[in-house]
Amino acid sequence: VIAPTTATKVETDQSTTTGYKNSDLLVAYKEIAKAGDATKYTALDIDMKHVLAKLTIEVNAKAIDGATINSVTIKGAVPDYTVTYSKSEDIPATTKAVDGNITDIKPQVNGTIYSVVLPEQAIKKTDGITIVISVNDSNDSKTFTYQPTEAINLQQGKNTTLKLRLSGEGVALGDVTVSEWGKGDTTQGNIEEDPQP
Repeated sequence: VIAPTTATKVETDQSTTTGYKNSDLLVAYKEIAKAGDATKYTALDIDMKHVLAKLTIEVNAKAIDGATINSVTIKGAVPDYTVTYSKSEDIPATTKAVDGNITDIKPQVNGTIYSVVLPEQAIKKTDGITIVISVNDSNDSKTFTYQPTEAINLQQGKNTTLKLRLSGEGVALGDVTVSEWGKGDTTQGNIEEDPQP
């Protein structure tokens, strides 16, 4: 059964495992032959695909004496998106950000690495995502804002990693890599059909 296009959104607080995982959307499509006997079941092996984008930010504040990173905030993000399902094992669904609602997203933290799940959109100086980093150093607190001059586009099913270096002069982009996001958590259980409106 193919579900219609649906609307949903990512969590604004992804700093917890629950908020982060609730934001992710994994989808699979698999055609199977109907069993010849109604009492028999066909084993189903499905390949779940991430249909949103992952943004990973690695912050290096070593150039600032005594620096402690207080927070990283993804500002101006679009959390709302639509999902359109398809009959394709390679691309079982596509997502599209829905303009209008702009918000700040609090990322999941692992040391100096910050991660968020978002619909496709751009990191850019005007009308896009900016990254705000709050740091305490040996003297006071400072705020750094990363706004690239050229847009960095987040892509469905991909992990975009930004390596940001902080210094007394500001924030600089060290490197950008775009890679496959990978597979979701493996689990076993019963699969249920999404309710139809």
